[in-house]
Amino acid sequence: MINKTFEQCYNELNNIVEKKRGDWTLKASLKLDFDDVKYKILNHIYNKWHLYDQKRPLVKWATTIVRNQFTNIYEMSIVPLVPPALIVLFT
Repeated sequence: MINKTFEQCYNELNNIVEKKRGDWTLKASLKLDFDDVKYKILNHIYNKWHLYDQKRPLVKWATTIVRNQFTNIYEMSIVPLVPPALIVLFT
């Protein structure tokens, strides 16, 4: 079996990330629009590419990473908007 490179799978990965475009609800953020988020997620996948077991389906692996990174980026973008007193209450 020939191992595919990230570059060979880029279009498929890009399509997986693009499916989340409608879910990016943090439109009020001055820091991040969806294209920034997409870049961060694709960069993360690139950095984790060596962990991908190519015997398994790419879509399932990539979708899991996209979902988790989407959540992480969203949470990291929200925290600066929350007053410190509320952060203390919920930790």
